[in-house]
Amino acid sequence: MDCAVNRWPPVYDFDSLQTEIKALVAKGLEENFYNKNPNLEDFFQGDIIELDMLFPYIDNNGDIAAIESRKWLILGNTCDISRDDLPYTNIIPLDELGNDVPSEIINNLKNFQKL
Repeated sequence: MDCAVNRWPPVYDFDSLQTEIKALVAKGLEENFYNKNPNLEDFFQGDIIELDMLFPYIDNNGDIAAIESRKWLILGNTCDISRDDLPYTNIIPLDELGNDVPSEIINNLKNFQKL
């Protein structure tokens, strides 16, 4: 697996992070964040993948419940998730925003601004 540094430059401080976010937004979020044809060699921390599966959780009553999710965010403790001593990583479900979400909120999210 290639290191993520070949795809995303490393960011070490807040100013570098802001500069990188502005560059990515200027290039277009759809083009840069969503890989329509991923393969097993190109998954990195922060990628969004599509899987039709249930996400189990404990509800307010302490019962086991599940929600269906289609989009998942890959998390991990390294950017390239290719550690030989850890053959798995974490994923979390994402909710899709509805058409009724105000454009101001959408724009703030796309620019990683506070809501």
